[in-house]
Amino acid sequence: MSTIKLNSIPNFRDVGGLPVSGGRRIAGGRILRAEAAARLAPEDNQALAALPTLSVFDLRSVRERNELSSPYMVNARAKLLTVDVPHSSGAADMVKTMNEMMDAEPGALESYMHVTYRQFPQQFAETLRDLLQRLLGGDAPVLVHCTAGKDRTGFVCAALLHALGASAEAIEADYMLSDTHFGRERIARMVREHWGRKEAPLHILDALRVKKDYLESALTAVQQGFGSMDGYLESLGLDDAGRRALRERLTVPA
Repeated sequence: MSTIKLNSIPNFRDVGGLPVSGGRRIAGGRILRAEAAARLAPEDNQALAALPTLSVFDLRSVRERNELSSPYMVNARAKLLTVDVPHSSGAADMVKTMNEMMDAEPGALESYMHVTYRQFPQQFAETLRDLLQRLLGGDAPVLVHCTAGKDRTGFVCAALLHALGASAEAIEADYMLSDTHFGRERIARMVREHWGRKEAPLHILDALRVKKDYLESALTAVQQGFGSMDGYLESLGLDDAGRRALRERLTVPA
């Protein structure tokens, strides 16, 4: 299957074509990642509706989903999988709401982001377990998304790409692509639309961008809790045989 493009969703990408170990690459049209959106353009809706099945992993909180339903439920064959984690992390005692963060001292929001990323391995463990089992069972394509498609989606996809044999450099490059598609200008718009701020200080906008050291915080938490990403995936039920089967299903010769 060829890669899928959605022109109306800036931070959407099909990770098909990304190189993995053993001289292989991820097959197109199997693993999709995206942001939330109010609507799909008709041609993009048709592109997804043409898929035989689609499992949509919506990583947003209940409140976020109530405010904006997932646009990717394009037909009766699409399945919606959600995860019930709080919108705010355990760092809420430091900065209780995003509005308060707008007025916090420089560095407070960046610290909050690091704490939030460190919680991702535990928060999304069951989601990843379900995602991996569905992929092993032939339940593809899958589409993973959150609100901006950069942080929660970034971690879940990083773990999945590792399971498929992508290098650390390739995983980081895919993660950082979200800074191109959901960078400072779009973050400023999000601040205006979601938090009613006419403008936000530059350090706030920069703190909300994807950063290599944010992902590194999540990976450090994996290392500390499980010894390695391999150990983390094994704790989710993905052993060596499962990994081989996953690669057989989702990768092709380069």
